[in-house]
Amino acid sequence: MLLALRKIVLHQGFLRGGWPILPQSFRLAFFDCLLLPSMHDVPLIRVTHFPFTYFLNKHLRRLMVDCCIVNSIPTDEPALNGSACHPNDRSASFDSLSLHGNNGDAILAWVTTFVLKLRSLEFSLYEYDSPSVLLTSYSNILTNLCLDIGISRTCMVPFHEFG
Repeated sequence: MLLALRKIVLHQGFLRGGWPILPQSFRLAFFDCLLLPSMHDVPLIRVTHFPFTYFLNKHLRRLMVDCCIVNSIPTDEPALNGSACHPNDRSASFDSLSLHGNNGDAILAWVTTFVLKLRSLEFSLYEYDSPSVLLTSYSNILTNLCLDIGISRTCMVPFHEFG
């Protein structure tokens, strides 16, 4: 086993059907890696339908969720062992959480329901309908905040070029 593994990157590339169609042996091995005491950094890139309950009862230094597609994340989504996850008895904590290019509010709902400890937050304001929920939820515990307001991704053309 990879007992010293500190980082595992999952880049799925929008595979049709997403996480659920990956072989169960792979999904279980990935979950086992998340449980390693040495695991600190998990970037998820272009992963669809990932079960975020894998992060419950776990502390990571960094979770990056980039360009992931999530239809919904029920707050009582079953974990691998079949038990229901309730916010009163299960939580996640991250030193750093980065959210970019996702389809938004389903991930925000999961984060604000289950993530109780968070020191650093990075996200794009223009991707979410209610970014104030994130800011309000963690206003007393954040030590670092990085906001992308979207200007760098906007094409700025002088008015005289419009004719």
